[in-house]
Amino acid sequence: MKQGENLKKQFDHEKAKHEYLSGKSIKEISAQFGVKDSTIRSVKLRDGWPKVQRRHATKNKNVATLQQKKQEQPTIKGGLTDKQQLFCELYVTNFNATQSYITAYGVDYNTANTSGSRLLANDSVRAYIQSLKEIRKQAIFADETDVVEMYMKIAFASISNYVTFGRREVQAMNQFGPVTQKQKVGEEEVETPVMKTVNYVDIKESPQVDAGVISEISQGKEGVKVKLADKMKALEWLSKYFMMNPMDKHRVEYDRKKQELDQKEYERRKKSDEEWK
Repeated sequence: MKQGENLKKQFDHEKAKHEYLSGKSIKEISAQFGVKDSTIRSVKLRDGWPKVQRRHATKNKNVATLQQKKQEQPTIKGGLTDKQQLFCELYVTNFNATQSYITAYGVDYNTANTSGSRLLANDSVRAYIQSLKEIRKQAIFADETDVVEMYMKIAFASISNYVTFGRREVQAMNQFGPVTQKQKVGEEEVETPVMKTVNYVDIKESPQVDAGVISEISQGKEGVKVKLADKMKALEWLSKYFMMNPMDKHRVEYDRKKQELDQKEYERRKKSDEEWK
């Protein structure tokens, strides 16, 4: 019989999760269901239970703490939409209203720059952000889930999220300045610019990108260089982690993105081989 089936017979996973979300500690849940603390922790990690604020040990202290929190934390007036809630959750991680609005609503930079600030003035949004900040204070150290998510961001970051590149026409220049030529327009001769096609790389503005995966930005003779964190190192770490934790909730997303990455690499090599021939 598999380990998961043994655990299921010992206690109800969903009921245990409900007790955990209601504020009970791992120790309290293990005593309630008659299993070891390590068993509860194993199920918590495998099923991806979210982080919540724990109740204090004594009942009197717990009641006093809850009353204090109720007084300190602002009341969320009215319901938030899914996009407003996502905006708040993004904002407490980067404190960038414009970038949070772009990600949550999928709009352009100028729209987000105006709407993001306006949304921060909403009483319900501000109250939810404040409550999220209070929760984050209880989780000072990054747990295993935070580490996995960071490596996922690094492993599958695309340089196109940070720069735009291609070819464009610009006016030709020489040592004396812009180059022009005379052209006959009707009965008159006019000076028109001489154009040429050049390659270009434009870096997106900082409010538009997640700087968490950028390891270096430098200015050189050939322009600005943007270097992302080591993708291969992140992929290697994730590969080892999922080998040891096959039931992790991020595994499905990792497999899908890894398959897309491998397919792009295969197509790139195939195209390169064809051009070489």
